[in-house]
Amino acid sequence: MAALSSAGSRNLYLVAHSGRVSLMAPKTRKSLSPWFTCEVCNVVLTQKDLPLHQDKCCPPPIEDWSHGFIRDKVLHSSLELFTATDSLKYLPKSEYDHLVFLSISAMQLCTMVVGDPVIVTVGNKSAVKAAWPTTERSLVSVQMTREALDLEWGSYEGLVTVGGLTRPVWPAQEISVRVTGSVDVPANISSLLHRKYKGKLLCEGNCVCIPHYGRTLCFKVERMVALDALNSVNTLSKHLSDISLTETVAEQCSTTLLRNSGGVEALGLESGLGDTIVSESSSFCKIVECTKWNFVNAGKVYDKESRPRLCDVGGLESVITQVKELMDLALGTRKDRSSLQGTTCWRLYCVCYVRYSKRKHNFSGT
Repeated sequence: MAALSSAGSRNLYLVAHSGRVSLMAPKTRKSLSPWFTCEVCNVVLTQKDLPLHQDKCCPPPIEDWSHGFIRDKVLHSSLELFTATDSLKYLPKSEYDHLVFLSISAMQLCTMVVGDPVIVTVGNKSAVKAAWPTTERSLVSVQMTREALDLEWGSYEGLVTVGGLTRPVWPAQEISVRVTGSVDVPANISSLLHRKYKGKLLCEGNCVCIPHYGRTLCFKVERMVALDALNSVNTLSKHLSDISLTETVAEQCSTTLLRNSGGVEALGLESGLGDTIVSESSSFCKIVECTKWNFVNAGKVYDKESRPRLCDVGGLESVITQVKELMDLALGTRKDRSSLQGTTCWRLYCVCYVRYSKRKHNFSGT
C-alpha cells in the first residue's frame, strides 16, 4: 500500500487488490466523549480538566476546588455572568433573574429537567432557581444575571454548587419581610410582590425585590410560616368519618370504630402523607395563592392612588370658595345670598340636587 498526498487535499490511500487500484479515505479517529469519569474518586469532569485533575486534584476538595466537576449529581463550578442571547428571545426578561443557566449535558448528568427548581449555593447561602439550558460558555459553566447575583449574594465571583431539590416543600401560609434601607413603601406592595413571586420557592434569608416607579424596592425574608397540611388532612378525615347518610346501626358502629381508632392514622396513611407533604427539616416554602405578606419596619406606607385634596388644586381658589358657599346654602347652614355673584347654571343645579337629596333622605347637618 502506497500513500499519495497533494497540497491542499487530504491524504488518500492506494489499495491494490484483484489487479485493480482503488482510492480510499483514511480511517478517522472516533470522537471522544466530552466527559470523563474518574475511577479513583468517582467524579465526572470534562476532558480538558483531566490533566489538572490527575496531577493535583484527585479527589477534588469539598470547599475550594480548582476545576468544575459533578459529584453525586451535584454540579460544582464557579459563577459566571449571563448575557442574553437570541435563543432566549421568546422568554420574558422578567424571568431571567429566576433562572440559572447550565449546559444541556450537565443537566442530563445531574438528572435536571428544564424549568425544574434547583438549589444554588454560594458560600453558606442558598437560593432556589429554575434550571434552564444554554449552549454558551463551557460544559460546567453556571450563569446567572447580574441582578440576581447582586440581590442574593452581592458578588459576581465565587464557587457555586447546583443540585436538584430533593426535600419536600411546604406551601407558605405567611411570609414576613423586612425592607432594606430607609425607604417608604407603597400600600399595594404586598399584591405586587405576590404577583411576581407566586409559584416561586423562598427560604429565610432570601431577598426579594420589585421595581416601582423607577426604583427597586428590596426586602429580606425574615420568617416563613408553612401551612400545616398534615393536621388539615387529619381534621378533614375526622369530619368525613362523622358523616352518615342513613342512621343505621351498622354505620353508627363503623363510624364509632373509625373515630375511636384514630381515623386515617389507623389505616396507616399518616406516614405516607408525611413523606410527601410534610417535612419539618425542609427550609423552603412555595408562594401560593393564599400566602399572606407581612412587613417588618416598613416605615411610612403611602398610597399613590389616594384621592387628591382641595389644597392640592391650584388656580381655582375662587371657584372652590363659591362652591363651598353654595353647598352651605343648599344645606341650610348659610342664609346670606348677597355674596354669591355670577352664579352659573351648573352651580344652580348643584344647589337644587343637594336640596332634593336632603329632602328625599331626610338628613341634616353639614
